[in-house]
Amino acid sequence: MRVVVTGASGFLGSVIARSLTYAGVSTLRVSRQDIPGFLQVAKYADSPLGDVLIHLAEINNRSRVNQLSVEYEHEASSTLHALLKKGYGKVIYASSSVIYGDGLCTPHIESEPVSAIDTYTRVKLASEQSVLSCGGVVVRLANIYGPSMATVNVLSHIFGQLDQNGPIKLQDTSPVRDFIWVEDAAEVIIKMATQQAQGVFNVGTGVGTSIGELARMLLEEAKQSQRQIVSTQPAAKPSCIVLDITKTKQYLYWQPSVLLNEGLRRLVSRQRGMEHT
Repeated sequence: MRVVVTGASGFLGSVIARSLTYAGVSTLRVSRQDIPGFLQVAKYADSPLGDVLIHLAEINNRSRVNQLSVEYEHEASSTLHALLKKGYGKVIYASSSVIYGDGLCTPHIESEPVSAIDTYTRVKLASEQSVLSCGGVVVRLANIYGPSMATVNVLSHIFGQLDQNGPIKLQDTSPVRDFIWVEDAAEVIIKMATQQAQGVFNVGTGVGTSIGELARMLLEEAKQSQRQIVSTQPAAKPSCIVLDITKTKQYLYWQPSVLLNEGLRRLVSRQRGMEHT
């Protein structure tokens, strides 16, 4: 079996590709960058055929996608359709939990109605439909964190303030999100690639943590629990996105193994190690 991973140089893709290789699975790492050991392509539509395609090569920054608007929507659609025409034995598509919306604080299940409210969610839903129509797998991902994560996210924003004085300043401490360690997310996607799987699966922890709680946990791990946490622009309405992972756990015999406090502890230890090298 050969697994083709688009966006294999990215945060999640690099962990998936590395784990597949360690497991002895023939893995083709596809990137638009010139990286040793990777297949460089001018566009991801040129990715070669394999038994399984794990398609991660989309922009994950929601604000950026919405700024690009129709231009990006057309590019993402054209790329995916070109890939689907190649005839992979299985296609796994990385979607997002944001398609559920943030108005409910009960964990979302895969069968719930979903809707598009901007370019980002419109692209995700259209891509989901295309993949599902071909008998593929859709992974609705919670907030992934871990070493080498993007700098444009709330956890990185908190980390960036650890070496400063004064309170931790956040736009809003009240939103509740589901945070999953990157290696846990990679593990279940690999299960989808190597086992029988079809349809939509939530990948998260099933546990909601507010941004304020996240900051407090990180401060405790960093031995800075005395610092205050303030909201600079608190929202008028609650915002919550937590995933019900019952189906994923039962169908794929998987469950996340790294609790949030343990993941934060690892990140703090890693940061301290890098500071002393």
